Amino acid sequence: MGAGSTAWVHDPRDPVPTDGGQVLMGPPEAAGPHDQRAVEAREEVVSFTSPVLTEPVTILGPVRLRAWVAARATDAHLHASLTEVMEDGTSTLLTDGVLRLSGRHGLDRRDPLTPGEPVEVDMWATGLHVSAGHRLRLNLAVSSWPRYAVCDPDGGRGVEMRVLHDAEHPSTLLLPLVDLEAHPSVL
Repeated sequence: MGAGSTAWVHDPRDPVPTDGGQVLMGPPEAAGPHDQRAVEAREEVVSFTSPVLTEPVTILGPVRLRAWVAARATDAHLHASLTEVMEDGTSTLLTDGVLRLSGRHGLDRRDPLTPGEPVEVDMWATGLHVSAGHRLRLNLAVSSWPRYAVCDPDGGRGVEMRVLHDAEHPSTLLLPLVDLEAHPSVL
């Protein structure tokens, strides 16, 4: 993520749709590694894309987003998804997760968010190999409906979300990378 901050507005009356992922309910075609370009084209989805990978990358283990966030609302969700971007632009969902910001200290309590506070989104564990020539993309949104309930803290009014990413607020995607040459027995 570059320096500064990135902001966007979520309209709870028109939530970002779920398109694939670890969906456990519904028709089988609703789950899986769907192309995310239609979701990414929405104004309320912000994307951060890596440079083209010059070497292949193996990701094995828990993926997490550590981000400093501020929301102009009493509560909100932060949905994060990781995709692999192919040479033709296809953006395939690899893994994702969501955090209810007021539940960041546990689901048994609700704590108001302090603007600029760090949070961590668990994006589940995964194991995959990304080829050289591809890119990785992090997408952020405030919803993924119907997989996750829509958080509507202000009665249908838009929620402004801001992710800080400067020297004092180093928001980071934490990827468990494995060097297969150094550890060939991993696979």
